[in-house]
Amino acid sequence: MAPIPPGFTPISELKPSAEKSEHVSFLGVVLSVKGPFKTNGRDFCLHFEVQDLFHDPIGTGPASITMRAFYRQDNWFPSMKGGDLVVVRRARVTLFNDKPAAVSVFWTTNLITFEARHIPVQQLSLPYQQGGSWCLQNSRCYEAGEPTRDEQVAVMRLKWEVEPLLDEIKAYASSKHEKVADRKMSLIRDVSVNRFYDIRCQVVKLFEQNEFTVDLCVSDYTENTQLFYHDDPLDPDVLQQSKWQGPYGQFTLAVRVYGASAKYLLEKVMVGDFICLHNVRIKLSPNNIMEGQVSEDKDKPGKRQVSYLKYDHETEDIKMQKKVYQDQRADRWRPLKRSKQSFGEAAETRREENRETKKPQKEVGQQDLQKKVEVPPMSGLGVNPNVTAGHPEIKLSALSELVHPGLTYTYPNGSTLELPFVNSKHRTRVRVVDFRPNDLRGFAIDSGNPKFNPVAKEDDRGKFQWKFHLFVEEAHPPKGATPTRGTFFVTDNAGVQLLQMRACDLQKNPQVVKKLEHKLSILWGNLFELKQSRVDLPLSHGDPRLQNKPFDCCVQEYARAMPTWDVTHQRCDVTYQRLHNMFGTTIMD
Repeated sequence: MAPIPPGFTPISELKPSAEKSEHVSFLGVVLSVKGPFKTNGRDFCLHFEVQDLFHDPIGTGPASITMRAFYRQDNWFPSMKGGDLVVVRRARVTLFNDKPAAVSVFWTTNLITFEARHIPVQQLSLPYQQGGSWCLQNSRCYEAGEPTRDEQVAVMRLKWEVEPLLDEIKAYASSKHEKVADRKMSLIRDVSVNRFYDIRCQVVKLFEQNEFTVDLCVSDYTENTQLFYHDDPLDPDVLQQSKWQGPYGQFTLAVRVYGASAKYLLEKVMVGDFICLHNVRIKLSPNNIMEGQVSEDKDKPGKRQVSYLKYDHETEDIKMQKKVYQDQRADRWRPLKRSKQSFGEAAETRREENRETKKPQKEVGQQDLQKKVEVPPMSGLGVNPNVTAGHPEIKLSALSELVHPGLTYTYPNGSTLELPFVNSKHRTRVRVVDFRPNDLRGFAIDSGNPKFNPVAKEDDRGKFQWKFHLFVEEAHPPKGATPTRGTFFVTDNAGVQLLQMRACDLQKNPQVVKKLEHKLSILWGNLFELKQSRVDLPLSHGDPRLQNKPFDCCVQEYARAMPTWDVTHQRCDVTYQRLHNMFGTTIMD
């Protein structure tokens, strides 16, 4: 074994210490490196593995140790790769996963690395061993001093000892590199296909495919030319306006998320939130468009690959980049050296000319159609495009099948059993004809209020959740038939997903009430205005005063136990009240 410089300790003798002031120094050969990468805090981390004695296989035995070094800037670290030699000064040893591990101490720990190819052979090493001005080529961390003569001698002798193993060590480093799939924190503009990344971003769109599959559109407002291009409505060459509300251009990455991460997104995240997606695999779609995928960890099925960004220092870079994007967009479409006609007016003029060109061709067909069809305002002709529902692969069920289902179960022997309810989920098409409570300020309740929650805890007080119900009717009943009507409850996380708003004390937040009113008008049309005008609701089917469109939604049936006291038999009987709860549905702005 190579001689140890004064004050240094062999790695096999490093022991965890509870004393934070106790520091150790050691040196060895770098086996693997990860980073530097951004942590969840303000720092960058470099994670590497070191070994100084190779009696055991590479990466095993007491002579190897892992270390995590932290600095404020990623350029404060020395350059490092597998096969380099490293000197670590004044680190601290802790216990991590039941094994000793080294960690840096701010403004105290120094790292110095030496490339093996720059360390001279033994015959040419005498000038370095004698000291003086001869110094081995090295890379040092921020504010680290040059290596001492004793450190240089130990590094050279260790290199001569392990030289026959250097190719094997580099192969080991390469295999470790592949195991982490080259995963690192990255901006969307820097990602490439068939690699894994951690991405901090803002949620632009969120769609539920099913309970364990969610489609996201996310952006960190950096541009990547392999992403889908969204036309900008300010562009005068764009004739057909889409419903996409930005960011425009190639700034949005589509990501499909599976498993526990998808469930977390549905319950905790809404449009506009900042999140970090971990282990995102970048791939190409069949249309050759870059997209992402977050799969469930097969070794840890319940592990979540999504984290919520709640601190300013975690989101400030995204917000800054968003401001840059908005300024650049404004500058790009600002009319310069043009006539007084704005881009918007030019685009509208072009669209008008286009419509006038096509108008003669359409007039005859439109006149014939008007003669054949008289559309009442209530009919809405079609489905509300601004309301999306998950599970699109599931066939729509008529509302009558939900409200009046067959609840009789027949046994093989022919006997029957009347079921009080059935736990089931459906997709249906309905329109809203009334709602409760009448005051929008009552749509959110205090979870800690015993009036609403008999089992409330003290910690729940001040935590609000959505709780309201919609009175709906069948969108397209059979001709001449009275449409079926029923009540859909909207509660807690289902309300967050529907409204893309978090519940709060609406009595004290009138601005949130106004936003809620606008959001719900997309769902129920002019229903709120009718209720304010004290119209007797619900109106009869086909009444032209109510103008809204039907929408698709997901509904689950469940039941609430209703205990009643039987005076005759002196016992408590339980009946069940069948209820329907809306879920997996979102109102899009």
